[in-house]
Amino acid sequence: NHRTTLQRLSVYFCSFPLLLHYHQVFSRFASWFFTQTTASFSDLNSNAFWYSKVDMFFFLLLFNFNNFVNLGVFFKRLLKLIVAFVATVLKFAVIFCFLFCAAFTGLVLTKHVCVLDMHNLDQ
Repeated sequence: NHRTTLQRLSVYFCSFPLLLHYHQVFSRFASWFFTQTTASFSDLNSNAFWYSKVDMFFFLLLFNFNNFVNLGVFFKRLLKLIVAFVATVLKFAVIFCFLFCAAFTGLVLTKHVCVLDMHNLDQ
């Protein structure tokens, strides 16, 4: 399966936060694993238990390269959306500036012509 350079770069960039998070995830996963042998039902209601479940998701995601590729495609599409949004905003900004400059120029010229007309009327 052919992957583009952008996809590969996005895969590497997506993996960096997870790699930085890896040590914390692994320590929490290990502590969760060892506490499960003596876990009571009250532990299931605690927040720490569900946080460890979330960390387990990251732990599994870290070793599933296919998910990184999917994340890369997702971030690539997200980047395209952001670029399209910024381009649209810039287009509207340019149009607004053009209209504003045209209106301002028209206003100045109209005022100048009115002043000239008043000057001609005085003479």
